[in-house]
Amino acid sequence: MIFSTADLRYLKRSLCGLACGLTLSGSAIWLGNSHLDHAHEQLHDAQMRLDKAKQALAVAQNDSANLTRYASEYSSIQERKIITEEQRLSWMEDIKRLERRHHLSGLKYTIAPQRSLPLKTGSTDIEIRLSELSLQANLLHEMRLIDFFRDVHAESAGNFIIERCSLERINLDETSPPEDIRTSLKVDCIGGWITLKYRGTP
Repeated sequence: MIFSTADLRYLKRSLCGLACGLTLSGSAIWLGNSHLDHAHEQLHDAQMRLDKAKQALAVAQNDSANLTRYASEYSSIQERKIITEEQRLSWMEDIKRLERRHHLSGLKYTIAPQRSLPLKTGSTDIEIRLSELSLQANLLHEMRLIDFFRDVHAESAGNFIIERCSLERINLDETSPPEDIRTSLKVDCIGGWITLKYRGTP
């Protein structure tokens, strides 16, 4: 089929309609792609928020599990007054009481001024402190010393520890005083009470 210039005027309306149709189609495709890109961005943002929410939930669940796991241990620490001020007077009374219970002879001791220990606790808010004990005594056998320290650990405030002990056997003879007959060992021990304190408290 051959079109002449004269025929164009008959096709002008159709051509205009076709051009408008192509323009509208192109606009629709562009708008569709634009909406699709925006939807992808929204989906990506929603996925990121969901991932953050999952991470926050996992942290919360882990914290909850840790609280449950350590609740009994923290309760025990509170009951034993490990998070506390120095209990010097109470410790002196405990030593006197347990000295009589376990029949220690010639007991002498000193409690050094409390000092901070350069140990990491995992928290910058808690300070570890040591009140060092130096103790000398005479006793009949070493089990009395073991029982004495066991009760100090169990019944006094703070966490009582023993760093070292030296034992020396006493040679008794008929010239020894009567009270020495009940003793055969001389002990010299270093230990102390560890307590925790929140920094910033007086």
